[in-house]
Amino acid sequence: MMIDQDDGRLISAATPSTKLACLVPGTLKLGATATGKLSGKTFVVKDLMALKGHTSSFGHPRWRDTHTVSNATSPVITKLLNGGANLAGLAKMDQLAGSLVGNIGEGEAPLNSLYPDRFTGGSSSGSASAVAAGLADFGIGTDTAGSIRVPAAACGLFGLRPTFGAIKSEGVLPWAASFDVVGILAKDLNLIRDVYDTLCDKPSSAARITKILLPDNCHELVSADAATTIIKAAQELAHKHGIVVQEIDLRRYINQEVGDLFSRLAGRENWQAHGAWIKQNRQYLAPDLQARMKFAEQVASDPEDKIAADLQARKDFKHGIAGQISDDAILVLPIMQDLPPLRSATADELANFRKAAVRLNAVSGLSGLPEVVAPVRSDNSLIYGVGFIGPANADIAITDFLA
Repeated sequence: MMIDQDDGRLISAATPSTKLACLVPGTLKLGATATGKLSGKTFVVKDLMALKGHTSSFGHPRWRDTHTVSNATSPVITKLLNGGANLAGLAKMDQLAGSLVGNIGEGEAPLNSLYPDRFTGGSSSGSASAVAAGLADFGIGTDTAGSIRVPAAACGLFGLRPTFGAIKSEGVLPWAASFDVVGILAKDLNLIRDVYDTLCDKPSSAARITKILLPDNCHELVSADAATTIIKAAQELAHKHGIVVQEIDLRRYINQEVGDLFSRLAGRENWQAHGAWIKQNRQYLAPDLQARMKFAEQVASDPEDKIAADLQARKDFKHGIAGQISDDAILVLPIMQDLPPLRSATADELANFRKAAVRLNAVSGLSGLPEVVAPVRSDNSLIYGVGFIGPANADIAITDFLA
C-alpha cells in the first residue's frame, strides 16, 4: 500500500539547495552536540523556531528586518542536536505561516521534486522540499490547519501532526497557539518515530487499534482517483491486520461550516498574537494573506457572545469526534481534494485549494488528535497523501499500525 520512496520522479539527493529554493538566505548549519538514536541523520527546521544569534524570517524579509536576533535556542532544536542529528539548514516557509499552498514565502517558491510543476504545499514548504529531494533526512515544521500534513501529501512524504501538546512549542512563533503543533516530515516512518521519541514530552499510549473508520461519502470529498486510492488503502490496511473497514457518516464534522469555525477561532488567536505588527506592515504581505489578516481583525472584534458560541462549538466538536474515534479506532481521511495546485494556478484556484484543505484538515486541528499522513500510489501511478487520525497520545501506535 505505502509507496516506495525511491520513486523515479524524485530529484536526486545531489540536487543543490539553490535549485530547490528551499532554504532561507544566510541559512545556518550546526553539528550534533551528542550521540543518540538520530546520530548520522540530518534535518532542516522551518524558520520560525528560535536559534541563538539568528533572526527568524517567519517567511518574510520584513519580519526579519523588524525583529532582533534570538538570545536562546528552541528546545526542539536543542533536543535534536542532543539526539545526534545535524542541522542542515533553515527552511523557507509561507509568510507568517499563513498559507497551505507554499507559494508566498521569501523569494522563489520551493521546488516540489515529486511534482515539479506543482507547489509543495505550505506553510512548511521548505522543509518538505528539502526532505523530498534528499537534502535532509527529516524536516521539522509546524501545523495549525495542515501545514505539515498538506506538504507531506503534496510531496509524497510521511508526516506527523502530533497530539496537541505532546511536543512543547517553546521558542516557536505562533499562528494560533491553541491549535499549533510542532510536526515532522520524513520518507521513513521509523525515522518519524525516532524523531518523535526524541522530542515528545508525553508518554505514548499503548492503544491497540481494532477498527478502521472511513467517511461514507469519500467520493463526495475528493476527486474520483483520490477517493478510490483512499478507500483501497483503508481496505488493504484492514486486510493486513485482519479487521474490517467501517463506513461512518462524518458530514457533521467535515463541511464548510466546520472549516469556517476553524478559521474564525484561529484568526482571532492570530490577531491577538500578531495584530499590532500586521497593522504596521500589512502592505508588505501577499494580497491573499492581507485578505485573511483583514478577516482575522474582523472576527477578533466580534461580540463576546459570538466568540463564546464558537468556543463552545469547538468543545462540542472535540467531544463529538472523540465519540467517533474510540480508544481502539483509526479514522482514514483525505488531506487534499486532488494533487497539489499547479505553479501556474490562478488566484481563485489557489483560494479554492486552500479552502478545501482547511475543510478536510479541521478534524485533527479542532480535536487536537494526532494524524499521520502516508503516501499512497493510485492505480494511475499518482501519489496521494492519506491521513490516519487516532486517539489522543496514540501517535506511535498509529505509526506502528501503518508500518
